[in-house]
Amino acid sequence: GLFKKPAVIFKGDQKKHGFEWYAQSAALDMQRAAADFKKKPQVRGSDYQLIDGWVWYKQQDGLVRSDKLTYMWMTNCVYLDLCDKGSISEEQLLDHGLHLYAVCGEFSYALLPSTERYSDHVPAFYKFILGVTGTLREGRLPREARELLEDEIRIKHMTYCPSMYGPCVRDWDSASKDNVKVSESKNEHFLMITDEISRRLKPTSQSYDGKRSVLVFFESLDELQAYFDSSFFRRFQDGANRLTEAACNQPDERASLISKATRQGQVTLATRSFGRGIDFVVDDEHMLTVGGLHVLLTFFPRDVQEEVQIMGRGARQGQKGSFSLMLRSDQLEDLAGGKASADDIKAWLSDSTLYDKMSEIRSAQAAADMKERLEKAEDAKKQHEEAAAALNAFSSSGGRDSSQLSKLLRKYNHVGGSTTSRTLMLIDVTYSMNSLIEKTKSCIGTFFDRCQKVLDAENIASGFALQIAGYSNYNVDVERIVEASTWEAKPHNLAQFLGQLKTRGGWGEEAIECGLMHALAEHKSCPIDQIILIGDASANSLSDMAHKRKGGHHGGERYWSSARPSWAPSGIAQKEAVQVLNDIQQVKPVPVHCYHMHDRAVESFEKMAAVTGGGSAQRLDVNSASGAQALTDAVCKQILSSLGGQALADAYERMKPSFSR
Repeated sequence: GLFKKPAVIFKGDQKKHGFEWYAQSAALDMQRAAADFKKKPQVRGSDYQLIDGWVWYKQQDGLVRSDKLTYMWMTNCVYLDLCDKGSISEEQLLDHGLHLYAVCGEFSYALLPSTERYSDHVPAFYKFILGVTGTLREGRLPREARELLEDEIRIKHMTYCPSMYGPCVRDWDSASKDNVKVSESKNEHFLMITDEISRRLKPTSQSYDGKRSVLVFFESLDELQAYFDSSFFRRFQDGANRLTEAACNQPDERASLISKATRQGQVTLATRSFGRGIDFVVDDEHMLTVGGLHVLLTFFPRDVQEEVQIMGRGARQGQKGSFSLMLRSDQLEDLAGGKASADDIKAWLSDSTLYDKMSEIRSAQAAADMKERLEKAEDAKKQHEEAAAALNAFSSSGGRDSSQLSKLLRKYNHVGGSTTSRTLMLIDVTYSMNSLIEKTKSCIGTFFDRCQKVLDAENIASGFALQIAGYSNYNVDVERIVEASTWEAKPHNLAQFLGQLKTRGGWGEEAIECGLMHALAEHKSCPIDQIILIGDASANSLSDMAHKRKGGHHGGERYWSSARPSWAPSGIAQKEAVQVLNDIQQVKPVPVHCYHMHDRAVESFEKMAAVTGGGSAQRLDVNSASGAQALTDAVCKQILSSLGGQALADAYERMKPSFSR
């Protein structure tokens, strides 16, 4: 009903040309984009401008027309929406806004700036690569990252230029109990941050008059907003700045807020994204006299480079400044992933070794992650070279040789047999689960590839669809307590979804019940064949829910009781996870396979698996050296089992040696 004339997918003999598979793939992508646009539409004025019937997107300080810069199917949705509203004509819609898109390969950013030929047929992209960074020295760049630059990227020369401003004079001692503090609860954490702001606004010497400025960094917008709205910050609210992506939408607004942050007596709350590349210039000599800008970090970064960058927002160019960490015990436990208990954290804080101990844990995690990433980089290199060769063949032949591109078109867009199995992968996305998200993202293509190889080898024409949903806890907004992809029969779109999924809201036992409410809504809409649940914490009890709904979000219980998300249109009931699973079974029995990543989740996960009949509960060590392989094996065998029982799972085990060849 969108067009006066029927759309033409292709002309000619369908059997001869056989492009109906692409039409099927494009239809699925358009359906996904429409669902995403409905949830979060691009907004005229903030996301794009409409000029003479064309959509123009912002790029740095300018505008680029959509025929040069496009968000693919999402841009199609923008034009369709504008036509529905009468802002453009149907002729403009057809001429400017509707296109068919196809992924024809993937590039590796690490390989793109190559100074060497990929092969005899593919030239280098650049002759030289030059770069400037402030985080190359020892202590600022992790050892693993430095080795990667030297051994894999083959950076040949590193030259250090001493600062023209002299040595850094930052006041920071990681062993000082004044600089590193830990709270036991959210309220205590907020109180501790407020006390630190008050202390750091004062001049560093009683002989000076005036105030310093304080810049406070939060891990997420939710945390920042919750603190800003709390009673603990009330005395600073009227004059405080908030540096967030929404507040800095326009260049002038951004420049003004950054400039205000270094004025005497100014308190600025900022999200972590402003901890990189922003120059907070202190041009008030008296402010420097009383101690300069203080940077307060309210979380312990997983990446030491992020910590270095945030710390470096103060005490710049030889100026005075200081830095401190105000942390929460439960977030440190989550970050440690079972390598540090609450008692360990108390002991380390007592003997002033907390920062060093957590840094050791962080370094060990970085080393393990780097090993797996290098293995995945080999696969990325093959895909990169495949795409580079195909594009080079196409361009060097003047567009006559499209055979390699045609193969890639089918590889990346062909959807297998008709979907006979639907698997929902429900994952914990709280702060401790960053490694799970990264590994799932890196393995998602492998899930599909290996399953399809087993199905082909066993001459089974069935296909499968996968949805990934992340759950967190009641200390985030309702839009983020559950986030889900669309149902996908190919990996590319799921990888994009995972790339946008950020950790948030860790708080002891987690809101698995909300993730399962989403599963229930999906199951009622179209039956799910199995649920794969992966997490490192137990499900909330009823008392946990009551406590967290009351104190986790700045809107309190009233906020949660009035919320009506798509997965709970009648309201978010206070039901334990086991109760929600029983509701799911009433619709149609569904096995739930639970993979626990920490001993604290064992009992809860075993109870949930037992409820479903046919479900299972197993240990999954994603953080181990073979974590990616363990995750891949677990997901692939469960998908294959849903399609063909234990026989297909056994076929997977038999074929495993061939996957690495």
